[in-house]
Amino acid sequence: MLFVDKVSQVCENSKINGNVLIAKGEEILFQGSFGYSNLEEKIPFVNDSVFRIGSITKQFTALSILQLVDKGLLKLEDTIDKFVDGVNYNHVVTIHHLLSNSSGIPNFDALGNYDDLLASENFHEKMVKEIILTKPLNFVPGERFEYSSSGFFILTHIIESVSKVPYHQYLQNNIFKPLNMKDSGFHFLHLDIPNFVSLYDFKDNMIVQAIEYDMRKASGAGGMYSTAKDLFMWGRGLIENKLVSRKYQDLMFQIHTPISKDGGYSYGLVSTIFEKNNITHSSIYHPGNGPGVFAQNMIIDRDIQLIVLSNVNDKFTFHECFNNLEKLIVEDLL
Repeated sequence: MLFVDKVSQVCENSKINGNVLIAKGEEILFQGSFGYSNLEEKIPFVNDSVFRIGSITKQFTALSILQLVDKGLLKLEDTIDKFVDGVNYNHVVTIHHLLSNSSGIPNFDALGNYDDLLASENFHEKMVKEIILTKPLNFVPGERFEYSSSGFFILTHIIESVSKVPYHQYLQNNIFKPLNMKDSGFHFLHLDIPNFVSLYDFKDNMIVQAIEYDMRKASGAGGMYSTAKDLFMWGRGLIENKLVSRKYQDLMFQIHTPISKDGGYSYGLVSTIFEKNNITHSSIYHPGNGPGVFAQNMIIDRDIQLIVLSNVNDKFTFHECFNNLEKLIVEDLL
């Protein structure tokens, strides 16, 4: 059976609802759609269907920070009190800690009501000062791994403070335009986006319409939208060091906070190693989920890309599909 047929079979068997892209180098080996962009009206996906991408956004936030470091405008050792007034922690928290999910700063309630803050011009700064930094640290910074979207929210504020432009505009100027990512951006509420998919959640074993959610609350931790093709170009940009010097690209991929014996958290990425036929291989990836999305992109050996985007927040179906596609790639392409 041909590789493309095997990919289709995996996706159909898992009943994934979304778009899939697999590439090796600059060649797209498979690009296909399964299910519907709108389930009620049975509107099919197109190759350029636009999805929320959830925490894949963290990759873009991390790269933005590293660009600013590369330009000499920041240091990874800079402490957050350099950018935020009134930090009252007994321990020092650095940009490195935020990037590597080792800060100890607990997650804020992503479903909380922040309407008053959203109405202000300096929303990110107010969220950081009035919500995020009011909670005590969960542990001494650098001590261990703990996933923290709060940390990437603070990084969003730092990007805006240093670059002097809004976060979404920074991405547009420094990442989307250079990589020709024409269908990517920040998902502001009620934004009219061509080819944008309908959004669904999975609740009580049923697919239901997703709750309305202002993605500004997800910020640089999860507020972006994109397409499979745009994320392929993002992956090529990372592989070819188009956005930042090789020194900081390598630092982005390097494990900084161990999670298991085979991997850990890098900067906005999870990095792992595995063996096949006594050869060590590497992968970097990041999942993203939330109202109306489950998504993940992976780069294996800085060469092969696997991108799966779904408009249904259903982790069981998604993981079955993604994990089986990863196994297929390892078996057939390595």
